Amino acid sequence: MTKEQKDRITERVSFELNSSPYLDPFFHDDKCPKYIDDVEQEILAYINRDELPEGLEQVVAKRVMGQLMEYHITYYYPQEYYKKAEMSDKINPIITNIKIGEVSTSFAPTDPKQEMEYFEDLKKKMEELKEYGQNQLNRYRRVSWW
Repeated sequence: MTKEQKDRITERVSFELNSSPYLDPFFHDDKCPKYIDDVEQEILAYINRDELPEGLEQVVAKRVMGQLMEYHITYYYPQEYYKKAEMSDKINPIITNIKIGEVSTSFAPTDPKQEMEYFEDLKKKMEELKEYGQNQLNRYRRVSWW
C-alpha cells in the first residue's frame, strides 16, 4: 500500500468516527496504521493480489473502523469504567437535561439497561464494519491455480 493510500484511509477513518453517533474516543492516531496494515494483509490474502486496488480503500477504512471499535469495547472502555468507579460514587453519569440560556446542565447516574442497549448496538455495528464490503472484495478477487 502506498503512503498516499494509507493517508487517505486514515483521514476517512478519522472523519467518519468523529462524525458518527458513536463519538467515544475510538480514533487513536497511533493505532490506526497497525490496523490498516492488518486489514490490508487480510484483504490481499483474500483477493490474491500484491497491491491494494484503489477501489477497496473504502472497504479497508470501514473494516479499520470496526477494529478500532473492537479495541475500544475490549480494552479502553473497561479501563475507563473502573477508573471512574474508583474515583466516584456515581459511575458514568449521563446528561439528562441541557439548557443553553443561563447555562444549566443536569446529570443522572447511568441506567444499566440503557448502557447495555448502547453496547449491544455498538457491538452489532462493530461486527457489520469488520465484515464490510465482502461483495466488493469478490469483484477484485483473482483465482489462483496452485
